[in-house]
Amino acid sequence: MKEIDKINLFIQYLVVTGKFSSQEDVGKYIGYANKSSFSQMLKKDVTPPFREKFYKSFPEFENFHIGFIEDETTNKLLIQKGIDETIKNIQERQIEALTDKIDHLVKDLGELKKLIKH
Repeated sequence: MKEIDKINLFIQYLVVTGKFSSQEDVGKYIGYANKSSFSQMLKKDVTPPFREKFYKSFPEFENFHIGFIEDETTNKLLIQKGIDETIKNIQERQIEALTDKIDHLVKDLGELKKLIKH
């Protein structure tokens, strides 16, 4: 797998896991203000200046081992796993928010019962 392919997969991973909302946001984080220029960089072989910016921005990339994914099915599974984890995190936050609301409603109900008794 070419280095640029691994970088592209890492960027997809960052997006699907919610660390960034889009490829464009990753580019901005690295220092590419122009969406088009960053997109073009991801289509070429890795240049030394790009490599330096990318590795400096994402030191964890060196430890990003994907088993050098060679087939599209495995790639899709990795992305689906990231999407599933993101959905699970969203659901957990929603459950937590609803639990807080229920707790407040129960408290309010208790206070209303006290008012009605008096």
